[in-house]
Amino acid sequence: MREQIIKCLGKFPEKVELNLIELESIEKDNYYQKLVEYNVEKDERVKSYLLVPKGIAKVPGILAVHQHHSNWDIGKSEVVGLTNDSMYSYGVDLVKKGYVVIAPDIICFEDRKDNDKFNTDMESKARYERYKFCDYLLHGTTLQTKTLHDLSVAIDILSSLEYVDHSKIGVIGHSLGGQEAIWLEWYDKRIKVGASSCGLSMMKDIIENKILHSFYLYVPNMLNYCDFDEIIREITVDRKLIMSSGLKDERHCPISGVKAIEQTNCNNSNFKSIIFDGDHQFADNEKIVIYDFIDEAFKE
Repeated sequence: MREQIIKCLGKFPEKVELNLIELESIEKDNYYQKLVEYNVEKDERVKSYLLVPKGIAKVPGILAVHQHHSNWDIGKSEVVGLTNDSMYSYGVDLVKKGYVVIAPDIICFEDRKDNDKFNTDMESKARYERYKFCDYLLHGTTLQTKTLHDLSVAIDILSSLEYVDHSKIGVIGHSLGGQEAIWLEWYDKRIKVGASSCGLSMMKDIIENKILHSFYLYVPNMLNYCDFDEIIREITVDRKLIMSSGLKDERHCPISGVKAIEQTNCNNSNFKSIIFDGDHQFADNEKIVIYDFIDEAFKE
């Protein structure tokens, strides 16, 4: 199955020398907020926030992936607490727990928007995501493939830092970030634990319910080989994954599909699913359970 899905994803970019540089460092109460820049491809550099606890020796590292929310102006900044919505500043929560956190922009968001033709209003920014999807498809790859590559490079950054325990790497995200957390943990086996908030249902249920997601979700020919219940089953053979889903989030993640994922993985101690009475959100009750799950995974 893995070989077939890799074929469906198409051509991956080549990795290049990281050439990591620090652009700024701001001291917070108990951590440093650093802005770093590095190569994801030849002639393409990406800025990310790196949150580093004060007074550490060697600690786990976590990749925190931002949501979509049809707001391409905001990406990594929300995760590190630089916007008005603290619900999605899970990068700050995790650095305060003592973890090193990296928070990049997914392509099309924040510093990775188009600043020429597709930057007049939100409608034009939405068209840029569609444009990138079509461009990649015509070149034998997908927007999902590009995103997996770029996020895997962020794991390379964590793995290059001397104060990160390279055997303890995690990924977390909400919505689009939750979707990418699951995809990336499947793709990059360096990840020990993943956490997805309102990120996925079964593709079969998404299609049957005529739900339109962002262009990052769609991988040509995928359903001829598997759905996300099997993707998750493969992840959790030897690694940990937790996902949360809202009962009232049917417009994004049909609960029928979530329950199908649970059914496939019901006897797997490495997998945990939370279904809560709420909408498309990452509220405190779910955070407590998810953060505890990550803590326990890193103790093993």
